[in-house]
This record gives sequence, structure tokens and C-alpha cells, in this order.
Amino acid sequence: MEEQKKNPAQGLSESEQVQVRRQKLADLQAAGRDPFTLTKFPQDAYSADLKEEFKDLPNETDSGKKVALAGRLMSKRVMGKASFAHLRDDKGDIQLYVRRDELGDDAYAAFKKLDVGDIIGVKGEVFRTKTGELSARAEETTLLPPVYRWRPSLLKMMALELNSMSTVITFSRESALTMRQAIAGLTTEMRW
Repeated sequence: MEEQKKNPAQGLSESEQVQVRRQKLADLQAAGRDPFTLTKFPQDAYSADLKEEFKDLPNETDSGKKVALAGRLMSKRVMGKASFAHLRDDKGDIQLYVRRDELGDDAYAAFKKLDVGDIIGVKGEVFRTKTGELSARAEETTLLPPVYRWRPSLLKMMALELNSMSTVITFSRESALTMRQAIAGLTTEMRW
């Protein structure tokens, strides 16, 4: 008899997520890159301070300032040789622009394996994109101690963001139903 496959929209159960993340940790440790050995990251900037400092920086312009940021990876969009991500630090969010050519093949492959919710450190130059978003062009990324389970408040916030996105973005009827089911599943599983 053929095994039943899980619906990708339903995602993994919490215990499956923990198993996957523990396996990723074991792989990192086997490769000699144990993130738990890192006790400090030299953070020297915060997103809100950078936004204030470079509020007048024109679009498509480099600031010339190198920074070290640290925080939680809130989203990640991998698009081949380049990726965009959002990092949330103590004072707000900032977009990250990560290119394989800047990081190198191994470091970019490691970045692509990061999970949303992981705590990371990023060193790079501040610039403004052509769409006007202040960003950091990553020259180095570091996985700080990984997260096995998301905080309930983080899940709730993401569910609320997904819910608000469904009113802004036009979805096909099928996609909207799938998203609503996923949000409903998140909220009932969390029982806050």
C-alpha cells in the first residue's frame, strides 16, 4: 500500500520540526561549526539607529558604513545566487541582502540552510535599495545558538501578519483557503 504523503500546506508537526533542527545541529557539529561554542558576537549597530542615521540616503546608494548586526531571522527569500531576509534586533527590523558572490559558496549554502526564527549575526555594508528600503549587504553571516521551538508570541505575531497579508495581497480562491486553514491550524495548536 502506498504511504500517505503530508500536505505541504499543513507543514511539520512540532516534534518533526525539533527533529529536523536537531539533525541540522548534529550536521553543523560534525562539520566542526558548533554554534553553541559562540558566546559573543560583536554587534555594533541596531536597525532603528541605522534607519535614523541614513534616512536621507538616496535610493541605490551605498553608505560606506560597515556594521555588525545580530537578531532573529524573521523571513528569508532565496532566489538562486541572491537572497533577501529580514532581521529583527532589539530596536526593529532591517532587510538583509545576501549574495553568493559576496559570501562564497560554502557560507551561502550555510545561509540557505538557516531556519526562520534562528538567531544570527551579520556583518556588512549599509545601503539603500532601488525600492528605497534600507538594507545591509551581508559579507559574513554567523549562526548563533539555534532555536528548536519558536516562542508562542513569535508564532502568534506571524499568524497575525499572515492574516493581514491575506487582505492586502490578492490570492486565488484556493490559495486563500489554504492560507486561512494554515493560520487556523497555527492558532488552534498554540492555544494562547
